[in-house]
Amino acid sequence: WHSLIGCGTIRETVALWSDPKLWLLSLTNFTFGFSGAFINGKINADYTKTELSMSCVGLMMALTACTAALAQRPYRMLADRCGKGIVLCVGAASFLAIPCLA
Repeated sequence: WHSLIGCGTIRETVALWSDPKLWLLSLTNFTFGFSGAFINGKINADYTKTELSMSCVGLMMALTACTAALAQRPYRMLADRCGKGIVLCVGAASFLAIPCLA
């Protein structure tokens, strides 16, 4: 794999670390990761499995991905009209609602 990733590519990647936008955007990725882990570990294990069945856990995981895919177009249209800030605020509120509603 050394031939696939050269030292120049690694240097270019590391050079991006000084950009504050990279670190601010990474918080969204961390939030999504923790939210996904919470849904899969807590909600699906404690509620979906006991209330519905073990076979519904996979269905609920797929439903989460489908919801994200379907919500992408309305969020894109909202961002085009109102700016990306409002979409980020709606997304942050959505992430906050997950543990509050659980």
